[in-house]
Amino acid sequence: MFEWQRVVTWRGTAVLLLLLLYALIITSVSQKSMTVDEQGHLFRGIAYVRTGATHFLWGHPLLASSLSALPLLTEPTLRLPTDSAVWQSGEWEIASDQFLWQINNNPLRLIFLGRLPTLWLTMLLAALLYRWGRELKGKKVAFLALALFAFDPNILAHGGLITSDIAVTFFMLLAIYGFWRWAALEQGTNRPIMSLLLVGTGIGGAAATKFSAAALVPILGLLGLVLAVKRRSWQPLLFLMAAGVMGLLTVWAVYGFQIRPFPAAAYWDDFVWQLDYFSRPHGAYLFGQFAETGWWYYFPITFLLKTSLPVLLLLVIVLAGLVFNARRRVFVLGSLNQWVLVGPTAVYFLISLFTPLNIGYRHLLPILPFLYLFFATNLPFLTIRRLPVPLIFALWLLGVAVLAWPNYIPYFNWAAGRPENRWQLLSDSNLDWGQDLPALARWQNEHGVPLYLSYFGTAHPSAYGLNFTALPTWEPGPEQIPLFRQTFDPQNPAPGFYAISVTNLQGLVLGEASDTFAWFRQQTPIARIGESIFVYEVAAAGLPVDVAFSGLRPAELAPELAATLQS
Repeated sequence: MFEWQRVVTWRGTAVLLLLLLYALIITSVSQKSMTVDEQGHLFRGIAYVRTGATHFLWGHPLLASSLSALPLLTEPTLRLPTDSAVWQSGEWEIASDQFLWQINNNPLRLIFLGRLPTLWLTMLLAALLYRWGRELKGKKVAFLALALFAFDPNILAHGGLITSDIAVTFFMLLAIYGFWRWAALEQGTNRPIMSLLLVGTGIGGAAATKFSAAALVPILGLLGLVLAVKRRSWQPLLFLMAAGVMGLLTVWAVYGFQIRPFPAAAYWDDFVWQLDYFSRPHGAYLFGQFAETGWWYYFPITFLLKTSLPVLLLLVIVLAGLVFNARRRVFVLGSLNQWVLVGPTAVYFLISLFTPLNIGYRHLLPILPFLYLFFATNLPFLTIRRLPVPLIFALWLLGVAVLAWPNYIPYFNWAAGRPENRWQLLSDSNLDWGQDLPALARWQNEHGVPLYLSYFGTAHPSAYGLNFTALPTWEPGPEQIPLFRQTFDPQNPAPGFYAISVTNLQGLVLGEASDTFAWFRQQTPIARIGESIFVYEVAAAGLPVDVAFSGLRPAELAPELAATLQS
């Protein structure tokens, strides 16, 4: 009988998964325009790395932004708008636009270079996940955890963007892995230094990347307390206190050991900015409804809609197995290997229920490595008729990733309903983050028509080859304002082709003008560009009845005939 074990080299297949992860991300992000947050991150990073400037407050620490800026140092002609008034005043929104789109002539190359460090961090994160899985329960378990991670459309969506979500996920995993390593392998020995470095670097790196890393305090506090009680020793808590001090030193080092007016003052300035930001209402969108404070069930529903079906099936299988084993008293939650996976997932997910910022699945990314390790280590069976279950799931997951390529940001599982209706489920970085200008430009080139464009994003559409007339949009950039048609009538749009970003179509970010595109919501688009931009054709009001009922569009008629009929 054919033995899979003879041909499957788990370490070799793990390397293959890493290569596929890299290929899927690099080939997908290469086809995507700059997303909403990337401009701010890249600019603040290069401003800090090149000049030490920390006065561009945005509510984000600087580590991830600085890492993304490092490849830009290889550009000898790179310029910064240091002489601009907005540089002096700290208006990063305008200064970043000047930097990327006005004074440098290669914005698309700068964006590509800035995305590389996030991709490299994603690879490191995947490798760390595999290593921990192997140390927990062997190579098959590690392979399954890696496959769950490498082919997750949400990881593929954000694993190559200039944002902080992957970085904070990596550092949080590093911190908790280091604590497990010390507790499981090194406690009581005279060599805890490596684990202390891992935990301290993880805590400091996460804190210097994103303020949501504050979740590490209750997570590590809970793990340390459980271990201290279990072993009747203060040593775990003392170890974590030492790691916390090292974490603070790491944050201070990221900010260049700034001492005036107090240590890492710029870090705390951003923290205060973030507190003020959270004190204000924020728009949230769920199932066609708006809310200023969000919903406690937003993230559970988002998880169910945007997590792939193989992962949800694993969730059901593992939970059923745990219930069965609990009845037989086989499963022991008190074991360290279970606590370090269940604790971070449960605490972080519980915190997410109370956050008012309901804008994206990406805020759940830090729980995924722990969730996938938990699934892999608790799967009730690893073979079905001599077929390795990890390999079966890996192939299924790969199929999901390939079918979704390259449109990973708007990914929904099949249970979320028909693709043409999914735009009414969620918004923002779940669906449309300004990523599909290149695809829209290709569509325009193929059809040869001018466009009215309402674009949700900070990129300059013309940089991607688009010829357009601007429509009302979210915080229009300097390029869009001069092109804005003040005569646009939302209830009676002029004949032509309209490309509208889905986030603008929903009205989430348009404030009191949220119904600007209500007329278009009732129409059927002629094209859905990457599921994030809908294209509509508005025919001339005076089109003869016989032509209208023929099914022909004006663009399909001879130019002279179309002009005569529409005059």
